[in-house]
Order: sequence, then C-alpha cells, then structure tokens
Amino acid sequence: MYRVIYTSQASQLFGRAALSAVTAVSRRNNARLDVSGLLVCHDRRFFQVLEGTEMVLTALMTRIAADPRHQNLAMVAHGPTQQRAFTTWRVYCASKDPLATLDPQISALERLIPTNSELRGNDPNVRQHVRAFLAGLRNLPAAHAA
Repeated sequence: MYRVIYTSQASQLFGRAALSAVTAVSRRNNARLDVSGLLVCHDRRFFQVLEGTEMVLTALMTRIAADPRHQNLAMVAHGPTQQRAFTTWRVYCASKDPLATLDPQISALERLIPTNSELRGNDPNVRQHVRAFLAGLRNLPAAHAA
C-alpha cells in the first residue's frame, strides 16, 4: 500500500457543475483502480490524499501534475503505508451555494471540520495533515477549524 498527499490550486474557478463532473469521473476511475482517499476543496485550493499501489498512484500523479486545471501542485507526503486511512474516496467542499444544490456525492466541508472526526481518516499522520490544511482555510467556522 502506498499513500500520496498533495495540495494544489485551481487554475480556473470550479463551479458546482464542473466539480460534480470531475468528482463523477474520479469516483469511477478510483473505484476501478482500487484507489481510496480524500479530496477537500475550498476557495480554489485542493488537498488530496490518495491510497493504492505505488504504480497506480505514480501514474495518477503524473496525470494530475499535467492537468492544466491545477497549478502550484505541492507534495505534502508520499510513501509506503501499512494500511489505508480511508476505505473509499470521498469529496468534501465548502460552497457558497446552498447545500441542497450540491451534488449528493459531495459532502459539505463543515462535516469534516470537527476535531478528531473519523471523516479525517483513521491514520494519525493523515489526520494531522488534514488538520494543518483545514487550519489554513479562510471563511470556515473558526471554532472547529483547528
């Protein structure tokens, strides 16, 4: 098992429809490739944890790095791991749109925010990376961001 954690910025604004389309394709591909993890998006910033075989993740990161919708891609951590922190691939985002209009497969970022939430993964190192990313986001409920 291998894990990659990275951050990036969107090179363009992602509306609800674009994010839903990317999410649908990613869910399908990740299920086929046995990739699990977490995608958090807010204010044109992305944080992603990907888990799978090293070969699959290397190919996936090559595609992601070449994707013109990303810029300033920065590797946070990568390497072998004993077990998955996530059993599926999930997407969380903050949106100015009412939650009822979000794709039902995209959870509200506010659900991920509570400290020690199981939604942050079951690996303490991954939880720390999620916590650090969330702490840097603006316009989130300050009481729960740390």
